[in-house]
Amino acid sequence: MKVVILASGEGTNAENILSFSQKRKRQFEIRGLVSDQPNAGVLNRARKWNIPVALIEKRQGREAHEKAILSQISSWGADWVFLAGYMRILGHKFLSHFYDPKLGVSRIINIHPSLLPQFKGLKAYERAFEANVPHSGVSVHFVNEGVDTGPLILQKSFLRKKEDSFETFQKRGKEKEFLVYREAIDIICKKYKEDLWSPSV
Repeated sequence: MKVVILASGEGTNAENILSFSQKRKRQFEIRGLVSDQPNAGVLNRARKWNIPVALIEKRQGREAHEKAILSQISSWGADWVFLAGYMRILGHKFLSHFYDPKLGVSRIINIHPSLLPQFKGLKAYERAFEANVPHSGVSVHFVNEGVDTGPLILQKSFLRKKEDSFETFQKRGKEKEFLVYREAIDIICKKYKEDLWSPSV
């Protein structure tokens, strides 16, 4: 699997993937990272790992922006996309470019900080904390044209403690994110290689 990471923010999940790729060199390879934000911390994190980095800002409409990203991804020869805090909804043409009949979905995955379908979209940790849920969690899913509506690959939960502040609650979730993303990548690598994946995942 030849992978490109898309990220918009600080880049902790992106760096987690980059670190994991060193332990799974025979399973997947990171070909490069694309960000749409010039001041994103992920750019410096990625450069430390000596991988190609591209800043592609959205200066025109979504279609033109995604066309530029696809051109960059194609130049790197990647066939999978891992989202790591990428703050844009991907359009039909972009998703279609990575559609895989064997999977029945596009070869694009994302991590979301809730037990989907709960708390889709932005500020999921904040909304879960304010709702006083007894437990929250992390989901890794394939990406479709909806907002966090693609088929699930893996979910893991964590408890909400009585003494939790929002900061401790979110910290526990972030720690879970790193573990779940790695486990989800292992699942994909194994099942995709062995042709065991069902389109009804």
